[in-house]
Amino acid sequence: MFYDAAGIVAPTVVQRFTVVDDLITEIGGVDVADRAAADAAFRAWVEQFGTFEEWVDSSYPDRFDRLFTGPCCSALPETLILVPDTVEELETLLAEWSSGLG
Repeated sequence: MFYDAAGIVAPTVVQRFTVVDDLITEIGGVDVADRAAADAAFRAWVEQFGTFEEWVDSSYPDRFDRLFTGPCCSALPETLILVPDTVEELETLLAEWSSGLG
């Protein structure tokens, strides 16, 4: 959704997994065909994430602390509290936010 909001196509990535006895024992690095394009796409993604974070803070300040760990607005995806209890609420907010982008 954040790639769409930035008007870019998400880069194609390949990740390698080592499986031993039906268990993943190692996760390899991500291979990207065009590293510069992938880096630019990720920067655009993070910018759109920051825009979403600011929107939540201004539109629903009472919900911000439930959904983000840090002060507004760091634009760092790791500040998102993504747990089973918040997934549905985040999906609803993302849909509302993205409906205003068009």
